[in-house]
Amino acid sequence: MTRRVLRTLPNLAEQPGQVLLCEDSDELRMLLVRRLTKHGGLEVVGEVASGEAALEAVVQLRPDALLLDLLIGDTDPDEMLQALAAIDARPLVIVFSGLAPEALAPESRPVVDLHLDKSIPLRTVAELVAEAIASHRAGERRR
Repeated sequence: MTRRVLRTLPNLAEQPGQVLLCEDSDELRMLLVRRLTKHGGLEVVGEVASGEAALEAVVQLRPDALLLDLLIGDTDPDEMLQALAAIDARPLVIVFSGLAPEALAPESRPVVDLHLDKSIPLRTVAELVAEAIASHRAGERRR
């Protein structure tokens, strides 16, 4: 007889998942902050509108996840992802973009932990970000 062990994910309400948001549209950034904080298990620890500011904030704030629009200003998406890959203890990289994953260079794709298309509802974005952080935390505990 095989016994199944059920694994429970950490309760993000006890220790909210910290999210850094990088989006150049002020309106969308405001809506994302509202939706993410409304989720209950997430805390937006920073908001930036450029790739350079995102890299600085990742190092300074050390969030659990970076919710990143790849099409921001003059930032090259592949250069941005390679710069993130070089950061020690980088956060989960969750891309929220209209840019298709196939448009990224093959060496940049592994840096992205989760790719979300901008056409999905913001409530779903919040749920998927929370699930990704919870799964990542659970994985760290198993090591």
